[in-house]
This record gives sequence, structure tokens and C-alpha cells, in this order.
Amino acid sequence: MAGTEHIRINNVNYPLFIKLTAWALPGLFLSAFAINYVLVQYPNSEQQVQTLLRLAVIGAILLSLFLLIGGKNKVKTNTNSRLLPSTGIGIGFVMGATGIGGGVLIAPALLLFGAETPKRVVGTSSLIALALSGLTTLLYFSGGQLSVNLAIWMSVGSLIALPLASRTLRRVPETVVRKSLFLLIFIAVIL
Repeated sequence: MAGTEHIRINNVNYPLFIKLTAWALPGLFLSAFAINYVLVQYPNSEQQVQTLLRLAVIGAILLSLFLLIGGKNKVKTNTNSRLLPSTGIGIGFVMGATGIGGGVLIAPALLLFGAETPKRVVGTSSLIALALSGLTTLLYFSGGQLSVNLAIWMSVGSLIALPLASRTLRRVPETVVRKSLFLLIFIAVIL
């Protein structure tokens, strides 16, 4: 629903969506297949996999902070740079392993590229996250690693909250969106 709303209000950079999503796919497939393989072949390794995933989450959040705080000043780039493939593969790998991506990794990466306004960053990152999350869901479902009940309840919660968030995004100034994005990622780091 968020993706369709952002499409409707023209908040998506389609060339950037295609490029980053395409580069994210190899990392996503690699991590999802590796986790499925390990959990099927070594059923007693669940605790070790969870520990590695927690470390990956911490790494993703730290990378996000670097992109937001330090990276933007140090890296002046565009969406055609050599940084886009490695960024996309990294995002795909983390999303395939942890499900974290949209606001924590994709939005800061898009801000780093400096190609869009904060509102279009939110829209583009939402659509990228939707595509990659949907594919990740299918990969884990096929590997028997998906809690369907939990996924349904989380989707229902999202469907309730997304229209409100979308309406709010249209009415809020760009500077407030940027500051809110930084604040939400900071809160994710603390939690």
C-alpha cells in the first residue's frame, strides 16, 4: 500500500529504484539461500544463526549512521558512481539476512547519493524495500523459515498505519522529513 501511494503522488525515482533494486538482488539471494541452507542442513545451529543476525543488524545500523553522519560529508557521488553496485549488494545482503532495509539502509544510501528530496527518498526507499521484502518473504517461505501468522499480523498493522503516514508525508516540509528520518534511525540504534 505504501508503494502504491508513493507511486500515486509521484514520490518515486524509477531509474534509481531499478538500479538499486537490481544491484541488491545478488546479495539478497546469497544471504537468504545461505541462511535457509544452514538452518535446514544444521538444525541445531539456530542459536548461532540468530547471533550472527543480531550482529548483522548492529552492523546495518552502524553503517546507516555512517552514511547519515560521516558518509555524506566524505563521499560526493551520484547514482552512476561505482559506489552504487557495492551499496546495492550490501543492502540486498543485509535485507536477505535480517529483513532490515527501507528506513535503516536504503533511505540513508539514497540520501548519500544526493539524487532526491527527502520525500522522494522515502517514496523510492519504500518501493525498493517492498520489492526486496516481498522476494525475501518468498525465499524464506520456500525454505520453511517463515511464520505466516506473524507475517499476517505485521502486514495488517502496516496497512493500518501506512495511509496515515502517507498523508502526513504530503503535508510536512522537506526539512521536517529529513530530521524525522534521522531521528527514527537514531531511535533504531538505541533500541
